[in-house]
Amino acid sequence: MAGTIKHTLTRWLPEKLESKFILTAICSILFVGCIGGIVIYQYEKQQMLHFAEIENKKIMQTIGLTFTHIFIYSYINRVHKEEYLESSIRQLMKINKNQIDGIQVFDKTQKLIASNRLADFAKPPYQFPPLKKHDISIISNGPANMSMILPLHTAAKIWGFVKVSFNLTPHLFLIKSLYLKIISGVFVFVLLSAIFSAFVARKLAKPIKALSGAMEAIGPKNFEHELKVDRNDEIGKLQEKFIDLMQRLKLAAKQENKLFKQVMHAEKLAAIGTLTAGVAHEINNPITGMESCLSHLKKKYVQEPSSDRYIKPIEHALAHIKKVVGNLLEYSRKGDYEFSQVQLENIISKALTLVDFRIRKQNIKVNLVSTPSSITGFWDPQYLEQVFLNLFINAIDAMGENGNLTVSSSVENGYAVITVIDSGSGIKNEDIGNIFVPFFTTKTQDKGTGLGLAVSLKIIQDHKGDIQVVSTSDVGTIFTVSLPLTKE
Repeated sequence: MAGTIKHTLTRWLPEKLESKFILTAICSILFVGCIGGIVIYQYEKQQMLHFAEIENKKIMQTIGLTFTHIFIYSYINRVHKEEYLESSIRQLMKINKNQIDGIQVFDKTQKLIASNRLADFAKPPYQFPPLKKHDISIISNGPANMSMILPLHTAAKIWGFVKVSFNLTPHLFLIKSLYLKIISGVFVFVLLSAIFSAFVARKLAKPIKALSGAMEAIGPKNFEHELKVDRNDEIGKLQEKFIDLMQRLKLAAKQENKLFKQVMHAEKLAAIGTLTAGVAHEINNPITGMESCLSHLKKKYVQEPSSDRYIKPIEHALAHIKKVVGNLLEYSRKGDYEFSQVQLENIISKALTLVDFRIRKQNIKVNLVSTPSSITGFWDPQYLEQVFLNLFINAIDAMGENGNLTVSSSVENGYAVITVIDSGSGIKNEDIGNIFVPFFTTKTQDKGTGLGLAVSLKIIQDHKGDIQVVSTSDVGTIFTVSLPLTKE
């Protein structure tokens, strides 16, 4: 049964929060308005009846005083009081025709002696209820009338009794008018409250709808929204939390995309490494044989005038092939690192020393910025020298003559951050995503094999670090190397 009622209520209740709020507010206001109206009506009704009772008692006292004087006057002058009483009754009924329905006068033995209605004399004797000795007694209080009895007395003597029936119709008319006013007031109050509730509900629902719309617009790859914090209440805090969540999700999506690219790149490098290892070994053995044969040829034909013309190019070509094969083997094999506590300054200085001749030859200005000797880390110095040597060579090749090479280092969040900035021609946007791919190069054939940056990235990643690059065409390139200060 309870489940059926709940199902029925759920079925008929509106689904939207705004409609639920308006319906709840209207029901609450209607309930409060009805209860308030009933309370006000009952209070005002009691006040009106109480006022009518007070007013009727005043009239009763006036009537009682008049009839008491008549009783005393007739007693002193020995005249019949009935004529005076009936005359007074007619006058009182005329004066108070809208308030009094009937006046009856009894003597001290409770016998009816005067009345505004002759039919009262034909009725059985009126049975008096218990009365107050010298005060007004309310003996009947019906829906439309009120009856009172007052003893007619002086200080020590009761002369008789007067019974007056008051008409409450004028007061009931006022009560009915009040009832209609209260009903109208409650209706207007509920109507205005409903309008106000609808306005408040719309005002409250607007940011919630905006938040809901922003949530619906969010997709797996879309974290953009136009939501703004425009409140200082709980909804405003919810907006702040949502915006903060979207920013974190957006950052997480970027990091996920970056990690995915790194994983794909690592898988590509691993596949290329496996392939190149086999190729390099296959090429290396014939090269060794060719070098041996060339050595014998040099000894045998050393006196021949044309020996230099043919043998030297062959030597140069074999040396180039051997260098490429050596780089391939270096790239493909897992690094056998020897980590130790070393100073970053020494590594950078040794790498710069190896390119000092080219720096002087091309008149390149080297700027060392903030390279304190206190930066030390748990690294392999030989491999890191190779990394920075590759970066310096690439920078020198990109700049030509009269360039500027800036090398700076700092410590950030437990990492040594080394920045290599050149003033060269920069890297094209379409090429910057491939510079760490093996065998990709923009240099001429005699200057590069396309393995330098790939090997450098592998070395840095083996040190649990990273290399980032930013380049602007015709302005220069910035390589940023991050290395953890401790071995993880």
